[in-house]
Amino acid sequence: MESPSDERDGDVFIPVAIAVAVSGVAFFWPWFQSYHRGRRFRYLIRRELAEASPFLDDPTNTPQWSERLKRDFLHRGIIANVTENRDFILSLDADLVYKVSQLWNALKDTDHVQWMYYLGELTRGSATTGGLSDACRKWAAIMDVQHPDWRKELSRNEAASRELEGTFGAVTASFPRGSDPS
Repeated sequence: MESPSDERDGDVFIPVAIAVAVSGVAFFWPWFQSYHRGRRFRYLIRRELAEASPFLDDPTNTPQWSERLKRDFLHRGIIANVTENRDFILSLDADLVYKVSQLWNALKDTDHVQWMYYLGELTRGSATTGGLSDACRKWAAIMDVQHPDWRKELSRNEAASRELEGTFGAVTASFPRGSDPS
């Protein structure tokens, strides 16, 4: 025969178990949503970057390389609008967001060196698809036959490096060789 205390233990256990389960779901629900939103956004980036091939009727015709991308991309607008999408962007893979934003900045600045660099980085990274590799090869073909005047500009990194080298060289030249500047 069961004692009255055994019956009361069962009556208490079920509501406590339900409360723990519900609070566990409530606690992990924001993480779960964020994870799935981020996963879907990474898929969107991969899909859109695979379609980032240049307009390629004839690689030797006149349009500058930066004018050969005729499509508008949803992920580009979301990443460019940092103030409105701050929390969402911060929930994504930082490396992927950085590379994608630098890719679009290179296009905006018509910096062909940075464009090819970040396109290659994304091709090797987590956003890789076969379509992106194909797009990268097509962009390389465009860059190979691009008018030399459109390719002469230094990339932002090259220009900054040369400026820094000049500044650093001037500072170090002011010290006699073998002396301690302190």
